[in-house]
Amino acid sequence: MGRGPCSSSFTTDSPIFNQDVIAELKSLDLQGKTIAQFACNNGRELLSAVQLGAAYGVGFYIA
Repeated sequence: MGRGPCSSSFTTDSPIFNQDVIAELKSLDLQGKTIAQFACNNGRELLSAVQLGAAYGVGFYIA
């Protein structure tokens, strides 16, 4: 079963992800939750959260 439109093959050990943000995301209970990020830019933190167990992620970015 997929994880919605934010499903990705990215891994959290990729150098493009900020390690401090990954540590903070790991400390949260994201399993099965729907999450949103405002001002998500390229969505890398949102993708990390989905990779760490969030069921669905929605990013909002107004350019």
